[in-house]
Amino acid sequence: LPFVFLLIFIKRISGKDKWLFFYYAALTTILALLLFIFRNIYLSKESFYLVIRFHNLMEFSFLSFIFSFSISNNILKKIIRFSTVPFVILCITDYIISSTLDLAYIPLIIESLFFIILIIYFFFEKIKEDVSEPLFNNFIFWFAVAFFINFAGNFLLYVYSETAVKDKEYYSNYDFIYSIVTIVKNI
Repeated sequence: LPFVFLLIFIKRISGKDKWLFFYYAALTTILALLLFIFRNIYLSKESFYLVIRFHNLMEFSFLSFIFSFSISNNILKKIIRFSTVPFVILCITDYIISSTLDLAYIPLIIESLFFIILIIYFFFEKIKEDVSEPLFNNFIFWFAVAFFINFAGNFLLYVYSETAVKDKEYYSNYDFIYSIVTIVKNI
């Protein structure tokens, strides 16, 4: 849905952060199609989970760079941009260590916690700034709100998932909660 709106309003896209979001939405759309194909047509669990892991890496990288353009603190900008390297190492290590084909919950928990803290700092920094126009008129504000809802809504779900993986009823609840949070984020 966000990618469709971006295509409609592509001529209005200006700024590095908005173009990064456009590329993020395009790649997310492609990966969602791949997930659908691997899950429902080819029935390949291994490919399905590899695409999910790649999406986690891509999401972390794009969101880090988008937020680094919107934060004023230069030291924090460098830390945010460099944080992609340890996250990639964490994801590769988690993939090598994991013995089963399943979601990578540890990287998802780390990613969620990282962005919850980053977005709270972003809001703190924006509140301190003296601005002539209201904050809610900016693209980055609504972007941050959407991803804060996404990461905060899914954080506890990921933490709980680490222990409840063997419960059959859990998967239907997981899909329902994850879908609701994702829909709210996309609105």
